[in-house]
Amino acid sequence: MLSRLRDFLADGRARTDESSGWIPLSRQGASTSPWDVRPKVPSSLPTVLQAAALAAVGLVLGYVIASSRRLRVVITASPHPLFPHDLAGLKSRPYEPLPDELAHQRNLNFKQCDDAFPLLWFAVERTVEQFADGVALDEIDRRDKDETRVSVIDGQLYVKTFHGEWTSRSFAVLASLDEAIKTSPDRFPDVEFVFRATDNLDSGPHFGLTKRDSDRMFLLPDFGFWSWPEPRVLGWRDARRKAIEFERGLNWTAKEDKLFWRGAYLGQLRTDLRDVANAQPWGDVGEIKWGDNAAGRISMDEHCSKRFLADADSHSYSGRLKYLTLCRSVVVSHRKQWRQHWHGALDGKSGSPTQNWVELEDEGWDGLVDAVERLRANPARAERIADNGVRTLRDRYLTPASIACYWRRVLAEYAVRACPGRTAR
Repeated sequence: MLSRLRDFLADGRARTDESSGWIPLSRQGASTSPWDVRPKVPSSLPTVLQAAALAAVGLVLGYVIASSRRLRVVITASPHPLFPHDLAGLKSRPYEPLPDELAHQRNLNFKQCDDAFPLLWFAVERTVEQFADGVALDEIDRRDKDETRVSVIDGQLYVKTFHGEWTSRSFAVLASLDEAIKTSPDRFPDVEFVFRATDNLDSGPHFGLTKRDSDRMFLLPDFGFWSWPEPRVLGWRDARRKAIEFERGLNWTAKEDKLFWRGAYLGQLRTDLRDVANAQPWGDVGEIKWGDNAAGRISMDEHCSKRFLADADSHSYSGRLKYLTLCRSVVVSHRKQWRQHWHGALDGKSGSPTQNWVELEDEGWDGLVDAVERLRANPARAERIADNGVRTLRDRYLTPASIACYWRRVLAEYAVRACPGRTAR
C-alpha cells in the first residue's frame, strides 16, 4: 500500500526513509505535476491513506527524530544569491509589475523576496501577532488525525500523516511546498506543521487556504497555484501563459461589454448575482452543470474576452478569483469576508491610482448595478483598473516567484514560534 501512496505523492521515484519513518516527498524536476501519475492511483486510495498503514513504517520514531532535530531558526540571505540582482528598488514601488525575467525566478533569497513582494507580508505579520505565545507540539498532536502533518528537515520534505480531502488539493499543496524548499538559496528552517486544504477550517495553530479577519490561523498558498484538474483548469503557469497569449493584441474596445460569470450555484450569493445581473442588458451569469458534461463551461482564458468579470464566494472563498485576475478585465465582487494569502495586494478603493478591482461596500450585491453602469460610462477608468490588475496581480503578486517567496517567509516566521518542548497553556 505504501508504494501506491509514494507513486501518487511524487513522480513514481519517491523513497521511504526507514530510519525516520517519515515519507519523504521528492519530485524530479520543477515542471512535474502530481497528477502526471494520477492514473496509477487505485480506487482504494482512501484506504491506502489510513493512519494504520502509515504507522506500519514507524511514524512514532519519525516523529521523535523530527521534533528533536529542529534547530533555532535564523533567517539570513544567501551571500551568493542564485539570482544576483539587487531588487531593493521594487520595495518602494509595490504596485509595479515585475520584470519578465523575474516572474519565474523561484530561487530568490530572503531579502530579494522581501523587496519584491512587500504587499504579501501584512497578512503574515498579523498572523504572527496572533501567535505571540507560540505553537505547542501537543497542539499539533491533537490535530494530525484529521490534517496532513509534514516536517522539513535539512531541506527535505517529509509527510507523516496525509489527509487528502475529496480532491487532489492536498497533493497540489505538497508539490508547491516541495518546490519552494528545493529552489531556496537560503537554508530552509527545520519545521513541523499541520494543514488542511478545505474550504472551511476552524481557528487554531495550523495552516489553511482561507480565513476571516477574526480567524486565527496561518495561511498557505492556494492549491490552485500548482494545479486544479477537477474543474478542467490548467496548471497555474500554463493558465497564466494562456491568458497572456489570449490578451496579446486584444484591445479594450474589442472585448464584449458584459459582466460575465460561470460556475456552480453554490450558495445564495451566486443565485442572487444571477438575479441582479441578468435583469440588466449587460448581465451574462450562467451555471456550469458539471454532471452534464460541464455544459455551459468556457475556458479561463476565454473569460478574458469580457470587459467585466464577476466573482462570488460560495461556502467560503472563491477559488476562481485568482484566475479572473489573469485577464485584463475588471473584476467586480461583493465585499469579501474570506481572505487568502495574496489579498493584501488587492486595492478596491474607488479613485485610487492603483485600484486593481472593484469591491462593493455590501456583502451582497447592493450597488452592483450602479458600479457596472459607472464603469461602462467611463471606459478609460475601467481600462485603467483592468491594466492595474494585470500589472500588480498577474505580473507581480500572483507569479510563480511570489508563491515560492511566500512559502519560505511564512514557514520561517512559523518556525520561530513552534515550541516542540512546550505544552499548550
